[in-house]
Amino acid sequence: MKYEVNIAELADHFVIVMKDKESGKVKKAFTLNRLGTDILRAFMEDTPQDELAPLLAERYEAPLENMEREVSQFYAKLATY
Repeated sequence: MKYEVNIAELADHFVIVMKDKESGKVKKAFTLNRLGTDILRAFMEDTPQDELAPLLAERYEAPLENMEREVSQFYAKLATY
């Protein structure tokens, strides 16, 4: 991993700041919406990825296929860091 990742929870959202390990300079910073926050929490709690989409589909009253895509894209993005 080329970044030092700092995560802070503010109210019901997460703020993520990524710093270059060598220089200490902030390279990326972003906030997660409610869905992203739920996915990150599940990831941090070691919820299996294949169990997450059905839980989110029920919680958000959304099609399972949409939640499978959201979870897959989120995990793929995490892998790049």
